[in-house]
Amino acid sequence: MLRELHRVLTEEGEIYITEHLRDVSNFAAYALGALHFYSKKNG
Repeated sequence: MLRELHRVLTEEGEIYITEHLRDVSNFAAYALGALHFYSKKNG
């Protein structure tokens, strides 16, 4: 995926990679979908 992004990105282009945190804000944004970000180990 990153190779393809590099290929199509213009010189002025930017890529932002974000990580979903396991916090109240994430739960507020994704509701029950936030549980998707928990692994079975951390359940």
